[in-house]
Amino acid sequence: MNNTTQSNQENISTGVLVYSVILFVIVVLALAGNAIVCLAFYRSSTFRSATVLFILSLAVTDILVATISIPLWLSLQLKFCEDQHCLTPWKITDVLFSTASIMNLCAISVDRLVIISRPLHYPNIMTTSRANIALVAIWGFAVTLSALISTSWSFYPTFVFIVAFVLPLLIMISSYSFILKAALSQVRRVFPIRQAYYFKRELKAAKTLGIVMGAFITCWAPFFLVNLIVSYRKDIVVSTTSIAGIKTLHYINSALNPVIYSCSNKEFRFKILRVLPCGSARHSNMIDRVVFWSTTLGASTDLSSTYRDSFRAHKN
Repeated sequence: MNNTTQSNQENISTGVLVYSVILFVIVVLALAGNAIVCLAFYRSSTFRSATVLFILSLAVTDILVATISIPLWLSLQLKFCEDQHCLTPWKITDVLFSTASIMNLCAISVDRLVIISRPLHYPNIMTTSRANIALVAIWGFAVTLSALISTSWSFYPTFVFIVAFVLPLLIMISSYSFILKAALSQVRRVFPIRQAYYFKRELKAAKTLGIVMGAFITCWAPFFLVNLIVSYRKDIVVSTTSIAGIKTLHYINSALNPVIYSCSNKEFRFKILRVLPCGSARHSNMIDRVVFWSTTLGASTDLSSTYRDSFRAHKN
């Protein structure tokens, strides 16, 4: 009996150790990737478009997740702090940064939709001041949603599920569906001799958009669905392993975002390459091949250039 108990304790200790290492790796990757994004922004005084501001806000949010939310969550798992003094701050910060991250992702999709639908009027529509107002609204909404945790509102779990996951998900699906539709329509507008090139280009872009939405749904859907279910079904007990896996998916999103969203912007990608030690001009082609899926997203979201190419093709 004692041997069995000792064996179980050893297995638990090993599991906690492995989980701690996984979270540590996520923290390092999230900090490294998002710090490079912030550094690229800092080192370029002329780099201040609305798209970049949304990406920067997302990077700052993910840094906060890596430096605050994950350490608090890990301290709870390691039993360093089990009372409300640790649990409540973790809940508040987790909801705050999660909501801000999702809303920033939603803003990026809407920003790209405007680029596609109104390429010529985009600079006048999405000005820097309007982007700043949108960021204030995003963070204000996130703060309000996290502050509601202290209330005893019974509808709160459902409200969070709807406004912090379902609505952003629908907006992102609608935005990227329109982007994909616009991209494919360009294939039919060019001369047949160039259709093969455009079709191959937009097919890569479509795969990339699938990766974007797939990453979002995979990382966030389990978290919100399980949270909603256990909030109303107290009789359902979720295993510790399942909770650990769900939170890992949730947190790993902060490490994926810099690669998916920062490198998808062509101008931002070049700025990042200059920051990296291997970012010289002779290495840029090799790096672009490594992140080919993010590169194709940059091509798809810059369809204004595609419109120009199409016009030139017809003109010639």
